[in-house]
Amino acid sequence: MLDLDLIRIDGGTQSRVELNQETVAEYCEAYKAGANMPPVIVFYDGTDRWLADGFHRYFGAKAAGLTQIYENITPGTLRDAVLYSLRANATHGLKRSNADKRKAVETMLKDSEWTAWSDRRIAEVCGVGNQLVGDVRRAICVNHTDTPANRKVVRNGTSYEQKIASPGAAKSAKLKGKPKKVPAAKWIAAEIKAVGSKKDAESADARAESLQQEVLVLREMLAAAHADIASMAKVLDTDEQVATAMAEAKSARDLARGLQQRINSMMTEIADLKRSVKYWEKKAGQPA
Repeated sequence: MLDLDLIRIDGGTQSRVELNQETVAEYCEAYKAGANMPPVIVFYDGTDRWLADGFHRYFGAKAAGLTQIYENITPGTLRDAVLYSLRANATHGLKRSNADKRKAVETMLKDSEWTAWSDRRIAEVCGVGNQLVGDVRRAICVNHTDTPANRKVVRNGTSYEQKIASPGAAKSAKLKGKPKKVPAAKWIAAEIKAVGSKKDAESADARAESLQQEVLVLREMLAAAHADIASMAKVLDTDEQVATAMAEAKSARDLARGLQQRINSMMTEIADLKRSVKYWEKKAGQPA
């Protein structure tokens, strides 16, 4: 269990428009009755523990006079916690209102990095439909014109910028008829320029190297967590420290499990990035 006072709720990870006070009161009574409530989701960046999912449970526990709450800790930054919170309650807990869904989409579209993502990717993160993302984008983007825009797209593990043509441009393209045939060398050069294969390969390679360094750090943290678990197991032999050691052991096991999941995810991403690098390097080197 984790002390409620150690959990930070001031990082913008509350993705709802507002809390439902009836639900908070309902959870308060459940905690008082000793109900087995699901753990809250917390992201730990090494310094702060950011609440990403479980605000109604958090305030319900506080209203019930509790000082601790069951938690599931995952290594991650504040931005990781915000992204997680945007989809929270899409499949469980108090159902999100349309306003809640819209706020989640607006959070991403008002962010300098996330707004470059495609409508489809934002919809997947927020657990909403593509149409809602498009509607909100048009509503909040003041400079929305027919000027082509670049959006960040992820396909088969590769991230690149895709130029989105305006409706007028698409119509003009249709009127021009079939495209002229071009030599293979020019076609390859044009394709590489459009997709930015060389840049993507370099970017993917750098990302893979960065992830590998982070994996090394996470593995050190994981080893330390396992060492803590082993140390706590020895402490269990002394009756007077059993309760404290069990609580600390659970927290260490949760952290170790989260670290291992993060490492597995990063290793998968590294493998995808390396395949992407080889693909684009091979394609860039094809003869005319």
